[in-house]
Amino acid sequence: MLKTQYIRTTISNDIFGTEYASILKNIYAIASGIGHALGYGDNFQSVLMSNAIREMKCFIKNVYKMKRNINNSAYLGDLLVTGYSVFSRNRTFGSMIGKGYTVKAAQI
Repeated sequence: MLKTQYIRTTISNDIFGTEYASILKNIYAIASGIGHALGYGDNFQSVLMSNAIREMKCFIKNVYKMKRNINNSAYLGDLLVTGYSVFSRNRTFGSMIGKGYTVKAAQI
């Protein structure tokens, strides 16, 4: 019912995996924001995201074993947009931490 020519939706049976991925990507996005604010370049960001997806895959595989493709949008796509987008709240939060804001001040 939610599919149009502009929007493609998919259904996943991996409830636990997608939930864990959605939590982990927020942590990686905060790290991405901190790195950006500290002036680390694109190479750092690419290594961070590469390691994040590898760690996410290993973690989810060990916590809840089932066949899944970690390169799907629910995992990798969500991680990349949250880690790279300037509109990401978690990346912005990390950026503020990297600039020296306190956690309390960055939460506002």
